[in-house]
Amino acid sequence: MNNLGRNIAIWLIIGAALMALFNIFQAPTTGQPSSKVAYSDFLAQVKSGAVKEVMIEGNNLRGRTREGDVISSYMPDGADVVSSLSQYDVRIDARPDESNMPGFFSVLVSWFPMLLFIGVWIFFMRQMQGGGAKAARWALANRALNFSPNIVGVLPLKMLPGLMKQKRNSKKL
Repeated sequence: MNNLGRNIAIWLIIGAALMALFNIFQAPTTGQPSSKVAYSDFLAQVKSGAVKEVMIEGNNLRGRTREGDVISSYMPDGADVVSSLSQYDVRIDARPDESNMPGFFSVLVSWFPMLLFIGVWIFFMRQMQGGGAKAARWALANRALNFSPNIVGVLPLKMLPGLMKQKRNSKKL
């Protein structure tokens, strides 16, 4: 396989891995899709006995009917839904609303793919810069051993004593 084909294959693998990481760390979806209903329709279903359990998360209501369907609604501020649910013998599960207050770990997890991408990019940029400079320094030092007059003026003064010593040692051999 030629060099270009190998490079393209490596970049495709890196791109696929980054997309996979991005999809893994996205917000998880619930197992069953829920149908959104109006708050008054939600209460009507509770009063008819069709709802067997409700999870209250902040102002969001998510209920499971006796048939197994999932319904969701938004509870307006000031509405006392807990007394209605207790009156009709519905199981209540209440949790704090965590959707708008992410913790440090959730922020880190959501930013991980982007931080990984930036880190890989910086790594490759540094690798590309380092190789050229090292090769240029080697060529400059190698050419300076022959002491061509136009290159000596370009060399740093601290390199000249070492180059003189290398030239003397090479003449002895």
